[in-house]
Formats: sequence, structure tokens, C-alpha cells
Amino acid sequence: MYYGFIYEWTNMLNGKKYIGSHAGTIDDGYIGSGKVFQRAIKKHGIENFTRAIIEYVEVEDRQYLLQREKFHLDEVNAYYSADYYNVAKDVIGGDTKAGWTDERRQEFSNQIKQIWANRTEEEKQEILSRTHTKTKEWFQSEEGEQFKEKLRGNIPNMIAGVKARDLEDRKRSARLGKERMGAERRKEVARKGVENRNPKTEALARQQAKETRANWSEEKRKEVFENSSKGRKGKCAGSENGRARKIVAESRTFDTLKDAMLQLNISEYKLHSRLKDPNNKEYYYL
Repeated sequence: MYYGFIYEWTNMLNGKKYIGSHAGTIDDGYIGSGKVFQRAIKKHGIENFTRAIIEYVEVEDRQYLLQREKFHLDEVNAYYSADYYNVAKDVIGGDTKAGWTDERRQEFSNQIKQIWANRTEEEKQEILSRTHTKTKEWFQSEEGEQFKEKLRGNIPNMIAGVKARDLEDRKRSARLGKERMGAERRKEVARKGVENRNPKTEALARQQAKETRANWSEEKRKEVFENSSKGRKGKCAGSENGRARKIVAESRTFDTLKDAMLQLNISEYKLHSRLKDPNNKEYYYL
């Protein structure tokens, strides 16, 4: 009697395959645990897949069974091949977290975070830059396009959820996201964003922004200005900044640009524009 077996499912519609292992019998109803494979079954139907048994394993050892699965995966280079649904480099044998307590899951999460924190910046950049080829291909597929369309339809709810969070929580999330990306990755994303700019889209966005601001109440304008001053400007301006300069604006003297912005209730952009304007004699540096 065998202990388990290595199997290979084949999608008869497109020829894609999935390799896995199972400690059990061939007729106990087990199909496979791969998430991408399961999505394919849900989409195409199990009736459009056929299974072949690659190897029967008689050794009653779970680790040995997984080693044999890894052997067959490596033999066909399944992880890197677009012809396979397998997306995991390492063999983990399905949901290894099944039955875990909340404490065990939290412990595991902390361990992963610690491993990431101990990596060098070069290692982090290398990992973040290796976007899985299969992920890209999936997003370009018909199923991926449907997913993106569904996501676009949910954008209003996502925006509402973000707005419902307090300012400090939103800033903390943004900061953590930037830290995970790293400086070089952020520069690359920004560069691609500039290269892929669409003039029509930008013009439409500016028009929508103007219409939105036009409908703001006076209280809303004040709230946005204060949040902007406390957040973005407050980190790099003020009397604690060693490069702060005194200015004269509207016949009044201010120790810093931040003081002038807050007391005159004008934006940083307007203040700089007036200071740079040679014809505006009411605004100048001391």
C-alpha cells in the first residue's frame, strides 16, 4: 500500500498544468491546494481538467513526500514556467497554517517582520524588484482584466474607507508603505509615473479638483489648510529649522515661512510665488 502520490493536473482548454502531492489515496476526493490552481478550477470547471499520477510514494514520511514533489517541480522548472499554475518556489504542502491559534499566527507574523527588518537595503530592493512574471501575466489575462474592472467599481467604497480613517492613521500607513518600498523603488515608480503621464487624464483630474474645491465650505477649506500645514509643511518648516529665514509680508515681519502661511492663511505656493515676484514689493526676505 502506498503512503501518498505526486499528481499532475492538466487544463484541457489551454494546456496549463499543476503539480502537487497528497498523503492519501487517489480516490479520496483530494484535488489540490494551490490558490492559482483553485481559481482556474473555479473559472473553467473541474470537468475540464484531467489528472495523471506521476509517482506513488511508499515511504511513510511526509517530508520525503514533499521532497519528491519538489523534485518533479524542479525537473520541469514549474515555478518559472508560464505553462504551470504552480507559483510557490518552496513546497509547503497546502495550508500549513490550518488549525493555528491566533497567538501562533501572531508569533509567525512577528518572525516574518523581524526577518524583513534584518535584511539589508540591497536585499530588500532586490526582493521588491522581482515582481513575479506570472503575476504580471495574470493581470494581463482576461481573468485579470475582470478583476481590475471589479476593483475599479469598488473605488468609491475604498475612498470612503480611507476618508473615514483619522489623519494620523493615514499618515502612518503612507509612511510604512514608503519604508517598505525603499528610496530607489520609490524613485523608479515616480519616474515611470512621469513617463506614462496622459495629458488628457491630467487635464480632467485638474478640472475635477477645481470643481471639488469650488464646492468646499469655509470650514472645509480651513480644515484642509490646517491639516496640510501640520502634516507636510510642519515636518520641514518652522523655527526649529536651522535654515529658516525671516520674511516681510504685507508690512509684517515673520520669523519663518510657516508663521507667515498660518497667520496670513495662504498656501506655501502662493507665498513663494509672491516672494519671487520682483514686482511685488510687499513680500521679501530679510
